[in-house]
Amino acid sequence: MAVTEALATMVNIKNEAYKITTDEIQVVSIGTGATLIPIKGFTDSDISEYPFLMLDQNKPKLTSDIKGLAEAILEEPPDAASYISHIALGGEARNGSTPRIIRLNPVIQPLLIDDKWMLPDGFKPKLFKRLMNLGMDAVEPQEVKDIIQLGYLWLSDKVPNQAVRYNTTNFACQIGYPKFSDALSAWK
Repeated sequence: MAVTEALATMVNIKNEAYKITTDEIQVVSIGTGATLIPIKGFTDSDISEYPFLMLDQNKPKLTSDIKGLAEAILEEPPDAASYISHIALGGEARNGSTPRIIRLNPVIQPLLIDDKWMLPDGFKPKLFKRLMNLGMDAVEPQEVKDIIQLGYLWLSDKVPNQAVRYNTTNFACQIGYPKFSDALSAWK
C-alpha cells in the first residue's frame, strides 16, 4: 500500500506539484517472522533430518482447509506484497535481479543441504518445533525466550532472511537478500 500511495501521490515542493519516480522510492519492509515448511511431494527432496521438518500432504477436509485458508490469509500478504512492490518499483522478475525493496524478516525453515532438509545451525529440535507452532498471540515467558533466541540466530545469519521471491522447490532466494547481514548492508 505504501508503494502504491507513494507512486500515486503528487508532492508539493516550493509550491510546485512534483510526482515521485520509482527511482526516488526506497523501501525497507520489516517483518515479525515467518514459517516455511516443505510439503512432501512438492520439493526437490522428501528426505529430512527430522520428521517434523516436512509436512505430509493432507487429504482435503473442510475443517483443515478452512484453517489452512485462514492461516494463508494471515501469512501470505507480506510475501506477495514484497514481490508486488519490487515489480511496481521497476524491479525485474528474473532470478538474481537487484531487489527494489529490502525485506528484513526471519524465516523459520529447514535448509536443503545435500538433498536433505536439515535444521539450521544453532537450532535444537525442540526450539524449532516450538517456533514452528508459535501462535500470533505469543506472550508466555518461554515463547518470548524462543522469539529472542530466533532473533539472535537471525542476526548471526543462522536463520534465513525472507526473500522477496524464493524457489518453491528448494526455498533458495531468487530475489532479495538471503541473510540478515546482506539485507543490512543493502539498507546501509
